[in-house]
Amino acid sequence: MTETEAAKGFVRGSGDGRFTLDGVGVGLVTCFDAHFPDLAARAAADGCRVLVASSLYGEEGGREARATLFPILARDNGLYVLLANHAGQSGPYNGCGLSGIWGPGGEVLAVSEGTESALVPAELAVRAA
Repeated sequence: MTETEAAKGFVRGSGDGRFTLDGVGVGLVTCFDAHFPDLAARAAADGCRVLVASSLYGEEGGREARATLFPILARDNGLYVLLANHAGQSGPYNGCGLSGIWGPGGEVLAVSEGTESALVPAELAVRAA
């Protein structure tokens, strides 16, 4: 990785982000990647049971994405979907918080209603593959 690439914070990888935690496959998406449904579908096809999205949505797009995009990704792929959204100022952006967790049927399991930093706990009934 070059110094310029490192300064960007994220660089293009050579494959999909995956890891296994206690025998459970977890897929990763970063920010706008969540808007490409094939990434969640590939995670499910690879045996992942959980999809974790790290994002920075502002007030306008954040509420809409939480209400539509993330429940659909969960339901259409049978995944638990966890959204960790930035809260507060980050350079020229103002993250709206609103992190949440959805079950494999698209149901809301836990949400953060405030725009401040918050912990969004939920118990997931996930079994190892």
